[in-house]
Amino acid sequence: MSDTLPVTVVIPVSLKDHTSKIEMLLGTAELAFQANGWDVKFKTKIEYVNTPDNKVYDSRGRSRTSLATIPLLRQRAKEITGDPRYRYVIFVCDSIVDANNWVTDTVTVTGTNGESVGSEMISVLSLIGTKSTVGNADGQTWAHEIGHGLGLDHVNDDNNFMAASRHGASGALTGFDITPGQLQTMSTHCKLLTQTGM
Repeated sequence: MSDTLPVTVVIPVSLKDHTSKIEMLLGTAELAFQANGWDVKFKTKIEYVNTPDNKVYDSRGRSRTSLATIPLLRQRAKEITGDPRYRYVIFVCDSIVDANNWVTDTVTVTGTNGESVGSEMISVLSLIGTKSTVGNADGQTWAHEIGHGLGLDHVNDDNNFMAASRHGASGALTGFDITPGQLQTMSTHCKLLTQTGM
């Protein structure tokens, strides 16, 4: 099962100094898949964007996420990569805030590592500066979110990388296993993206 996943990583100019860290996180996500049996290679392209863009980013490079912003994520992904879209799009942000419009400055930072539009090959991933918990915003977390974008849901197995929280009851880091069925789902969605587009 060998696949190439074309990925466009969208980075606000304000976070350009973090490009090396972003590339490392993406590389770790790729390795997490490979270590579990999916022979996948990411073909990465980086796009720098100015903020605010009134679709994904505010002036600080934060991403506003809610059900109301999903159509904007879809629209912005196609603006950046083309329509139909043949690339997985990752919007990297400073942090994710809870706000469903661009009028209010009253926002709440969610502390969320990332969010994805399920099965639509779009993820929003935050760069958490000071991590309060081991595993926050690490490469495995990036793999988890890419898994959502490639058709996977959360599971109730703490050992699985699609567990909602990658920490067991004791606080120990968990969530590294990927089942053959999950690998097949991701591979199938990868092929659909590259062959028919979104």
